[in-house]
Amino acid sequence: MIFDGLTPLASGILLGLRVLREEVARNPNTIPVLVLVTDGGANVPLHVDYSAFSKMSKDLRDQIAVLDAIRAARMAGEQGVRMVILNTNPDYHEGVEITRALARASGGILHVVGS
Repeated sequence: MIFDGLTPLASGILLGLRVLREEVARNPNTIPVLVLVTDGGANVPLHVDYSAFSKMSKDLRDQIAVLDAIRAARMAGEQGVRMVILNTNPDYHEGVEITRALARASGGILHVVGS
């Protein structure tokens, strides 16, 4: 199965958090900042059986993926990681709203490029 055009946003955030935790463990003077460059699209849930993935409705898959990304962003804030979110598509209004929610959940900042 080809997953072209799919965005596992929550997985990306969690991977970034793992890398930052490892770096802080190696160098306690590190200031943990996660820079997320995205159009705000999230359509791959964190915990999904890929054999069932294609059977999920697009709307349900997207809703779960967005909630997963918001939870991951909240986790970043709770762990003291500052998030800087750069939204690259100001014309994708749903994506801008999603990145706003990520910034709120993490206590980070959002910059919409080109707005």
